[in-house]
Amino acid sequence: MELTHEQIWFLAGAILLSLEFLVASNIGFIFVGLGALTLGFLMSFGVVESVLWQWIVFLGSSLAWAGLLWKRMRNWQQNKNPKPYKDMIGQSAVLLSALKQGEQGEAKWSGVTMKARLHPEAASPAKEGAEVEIVEIQGNMLIVK
Repeated sequence: MELTHEQIWFLAGAILLSLEFLVASNIGFIFVGLGALTLGFLMSFGVVESVLWQWIVFLGSSLAWAGLLWKRMRNWQQNKNPKPYKDMIGQSAVLLSALKQGEQGEAKWSGVTMKARLHPEAASPAKEGAEVEIVEIQGNMLIVK
């Protein structure tokens, strides 16, 4: 069984979209995959026939899909989890070591020992065993008051 050019473009589009969603997201396979599917669709109606025009339409439609979807997808990705660990903010932690401004110590939150630092507006120093409020998370560091 020999595949037609139209079937090859549909297959290429399906493979590229699968790569985007299953293996390597955020690379851009989605745009070229949609470009290949668009070309396959146009070829099924006989709009594009020559190999040169296949490549021109493929590249043009891939760029068109990128232009249409790039900003929306970027915004969607950035808004997916704008503040990681936001459920921790406002909760209490217990200091395992005394803290002074500019120094790093440790605090226990929900049974987990984590690095901690005083917020610039916090009353300094904070004593070991004191209950503090988590006001911010910076990487793996609790910022407490």
